[in-house]
Amino acid sequence: MDEATRIITNQISDALSEHHQWSVLYNPKSSTKGDLHRQMKVYTKLSDVIIRFAPQGSVYRKHSEVIFQDMETQLTHPYSLPESHLARLAAIVDELKDAYEKGYLTTINELINSELFSDFLEMGNYYLNEGHKDAAAVILGGVLEEHVRKLCQKNGIALTYQNDKGETKPKKTSSLNQDLVKKAVYNEGQKKQIDAWLSIRNSAAHGKYSEYTKEQVQNMLDGMRNFFLLFVA
Repeated sequence: MDEATRIITNQISDALSEHHQWSVLYNPKSSTKGDLHRQMKVYTKLSDVIIRFAPQGSVYRKHSEVIFQDMETQLTHPYSLPESHLARLAAIVDELKDAYEKGYLTTINELINSELFSDFLEMGNYYLNEGHKDAAAVILGGVLEEHVRKLCQKNGIALTYQNDKGETKPKKTSSLNQDLVKKAVYNEGQKKQIDAWLSIRNSAAHGKYSEYTKEQVQNMLDGMRNFFLLFVA
């Protein structure tokens, strides 16, 4: 199992463990406000791993979306969410975990992209170790922009837009980054981190080398490695 899969399955396992602990203790006949608080935590954790790790258009997404809708409308008790819905959601999450462990969610394109981006990251690392932080920042920034574009393609996000003149123009990476948040591919915190990396890249590309340090480029490289593992394009 590779590092990315290990990280993902560990987070999924944590959510399933929360649900198991809840289901053992839960008694719908004597539930309280405190029970609802704990139950909502379980629901949120299960929902979160599906939103973050289930591919767009997958059966895991489609089945869970039906449950999400039901959970909003079918409260069975003032202090309780339908336990059967939580159980169904947990079953979907369990299947998602199994699919990751068996490698069912890795496509050929993802494998190719992973190898390609890894090569460029190593190139950036080489320049950084040789004392060329500016060249490293430009290379890493280019790799980041391409990865964001491929993530958009994977999640059905358009790479272009039409301006007021009806002309088709490519979207800026910052705009694509925002689109990925709107599509719930990743969260606002991740978006801000990518914006910070793009800022370093822009400074390097425009010769503003004093606006960032070697340590910041190193942090960018390390962060991008983790980002590429968690969000495979």
